[in-house]
Amino acid sequence: MKGCSNFWENVTGLVDGPLIHRLCVPLSIGIESVNSYFCAEPVPTLIDVPPHNEGAQQYLETALAAVGYAVEDIRRIIVTHPHIDHFGSAAWVRSRSGAEVWILKGAAVAVEDACEEFEKDFGYYCRFVEWAGAPKAGKEYLARFFEVLKELGPGVEVTRRLEAGDTIGIGSSRFTVIPVPGHTPWCTLYYDAKTASAFTGDFLIRDISSNAVVRRPTAVREGYRSLEMYVSSLRKVKALGLRRALPGHGEGIEDAGTRIDKVLGSVYDRQRQIVSVLAEGASTPYEIMGRVFFDLPDFHVLLGISEVVGHLEILEEQGSVKRHKGTSVYRLVRP
Repeated sequence: MKGCSNFWENVTGLVDGPLIHRLCVPLSIGIESVNSYFCAEPVPTLIDVPPHNEGAQQYLETALAAVGYAVEDIRRIIVTHPHIDHFGSAAWVRSRSGAEVWILKGAAVAVEDACEEFEKDFGYYCRFVEWAGAPKAGKEYLARFFEVLKELGPGVEVTRRLEAGDTIGIGSSRFTVIPVPGHTPWCTLYYDAKTASAFTGDFLIRDISSNAVVRRPTAVREGYRSLEMYVSSLRKVKALGLRRALPGHGEGIEDAGTRIDKVLGSVYDRQRQIVSVLAEGASTPYEIMGRVFFDLPDFHVLLGISEVVGHLEILEEQGSVKRHKGTSVYRLVRP
């Protein structure tokens, strides 16, 4: 299947005991595949589950069967962050098995009240895309995007709200809950200090950089800036000494520090690119996006604008750019 070489693979060397299996689930929503991780001890546990989609769920069942288990055996679902490709099937698994659902405390509302949160986000992002200078109404870019979210991410009851510093037994190891905001405000690293390994969700992926999406202001604390927080989280995890990352998509990362350096380098390269665009004249985020990303489909315009705005927020705080009052037009501040 596209994006997956096998139904499952053993993640060796992470724990000195029961195997952890990477269950690679192919998708058909613009992402090749998503990883769920399964460990049978101390209780049958899934770290992340695929979207609420019949094909993905059937594949998950097949992958579990390949390692000798069934959906009905699952007792615990641990979610890295509240995106549909990581929690979407939780309600389905819970209905079949009675499994508990664990996620960082601040993320609970995003999965329990998923449809209501999607509606609030839709309204905000429609206004955001229009403010950024997009030539069409925001809903023309976003309507189908949010329809897909609601279809693939029904809400589910959270049975345990995790706190920073909590520890979780997986296999024979103890994984510490470490918040790493940026991609979402509630992204979570589950980190084993003994092996310097972690389940990283979308915080750190081998082949792509996570998009630090601008968030609805009413959903986060005042002054929260997604890309700024992502950069801070990357630096924090680099200092932590993370060696091995088990990401939410794609293959594992054996040298996480080098990957973090590469992601940080790409952030700085993008900022220089945006400065070069503004050196040619004042522009809106949408206009900058058109120069930085070529031929983005409407489905991805929100993500492109969001990344540009994240960089503009950092550059504005540094004093490198300034926004014309009452508009979304940015200009370069020349020394």
